[in-house]
Amino acid sequence: MKHINIDLHVGIGLLKLGMNPEQMKAAVLQQCKELVPTGNHRLAISEDREINGIQYRRYFCNHLFFLIAFKGDSAVEIGFNKLIKDTAVISLYGMDAFATPAEQLILALKEFSSCRYDSDDELLSTEYEFDEIGIRLWRQDAFHPKLLLDEDYMNMMYRVIDDMREFLYFDIVAVRSKD
Repeated sequence: MKHINIDLHVGIGLLKLGMNPEQMKAAVLQQCKELVPTGNHRLAISEDREINGIQYRRYFCNHLFFLIAFKGDSAVEIGFNKLIKDTAVISLYGMDAFATPAEQLILALKEFSSCRYDSDDELLSTEYEFDEIGIRLWRQDAFHPKLLLDEDYMNMMYRVIDDMREFLYFDIVAVRSKD
């Protein structure tokens, strides 16, 4: 299995902050070919939305998905989706970013940066930002074992509780440029 390090404020693998859209397109395609040597390497790009002058684009190649944010013609954030874990280990401070439980990853990253999150309960947030090291973590939904002690939660979620365990891990790990 291939190992790819997250280089803080630089990029992930072949994808580098500061690349323009054409450079990024070529880098995503090359990264896809390295990770999935056989198969169809057709690249699809979806321009999702623009928020505060930042244009977000999704790049799809084989089963891989990358989320890139551009300010003008320069990449300012590069995100890898958890689907990459089938072909590569994405390493952040020596931890597998997609196989390390969220709580453990957050605690380790707090040694290097302050953390902002999007909920009143840090353990049940879906997005975490570590500005000093330029890392953003996101998961579709939050789950923490403490929820298993909440009777109302268990009554409401009993049919899907096993599925909720996937939210112990992050869906997207992104690196950002320095502001």
